[in-house]
Amino acid sequence: MEKFPFLSEVFDSINEGIYILNRQGDYIYCNSAFLKMVGATRDDVLELNAFRLVPEGQVSISVAVMAFEQKKKLSVVNNVCTPKGYHYRQLATATPIFDSVGEIEYMLVEMVRLDLFKKRYQQAILDEDLDCIEVPGLGDSVGDRPETFVAESQSMRALLDMAKQVAGVDSTILISGETGTGKEVLANFIHRHSHRADRPMVEINCAALPENLLEAELFGYEKGAFTGALNTGKPGMVEEANGGTLFLDEINSLPLALQGKLLRVLE
Repeated sequence: MEKFPFLSEVFDSINEGIYILNRQGDYIYCNSAFLKMVGATRDDVLELNAFRLVPEGQVSISVAVMAFEQKKKLSVVNNVCTPKGYHYRQLATATPIFDSVGEIEYMLVEMVRLDLFKKRYQQAILDEDLDCIEVPGLGDSVGDRPETFVAESQSMRALLDMAKQVAGVDSTILISGETGTGKEVLANFIHRHSHRADRPMVEINCAALPENLLEAELFGYEKGAFTGALNTGKPGMVEEANGGTLFLDEINSLPLALQGKLLRVLE
């Protein structure tokens, strides 16, 4: 990077996190997006070593280590726990860069947070008829994004008016409807119009996770709570949504035992 300083500017303008390792697994470069993702300083990151991340419980899987071992480009979805205790899921891709004798000299790793990728995808689908699509970045506020809910019928306009009214109230909201009618889009609409719009909207699909993982995802767990638990423990989604919005999709699929615990939280 010192020989080509403009590359740092190029990498810092990319919305995905990027870092580069040497053959020993030491971090030798990272871009600004990566620093925002992990909530650390550049000096902190450059003290890290990829081979220590899993033993220390900072990631569940290290795509870089796997790529070092298999000597090929790999992509994985893994869980990340930042030094500040923030938890998220990401898609990470590691690309080995080989020297003249076929040994790995550097490892380029790119990553994107799945929650942001999902939001960009939804934005692109909703705005597909526009010539230019705004791409939300890591620092963008939800409330800064353009309105994307289109309603023409009288009943839908009335529904949106009601949604704007309830958005101003701190209350639990139940959204019901057939599959594909836009319940998740409406939930995002309510969040954007609430006073919590500058805080995160945490989403969980209650039907997508096995029963034994749901409680851990919702309420978190302490270090060593069960086999496979992160060494650092993990805050639950209820805690992560504090001050923002918690969206429970397919809540009717939630096991009865968990419904009772969730009721106490909602009350």
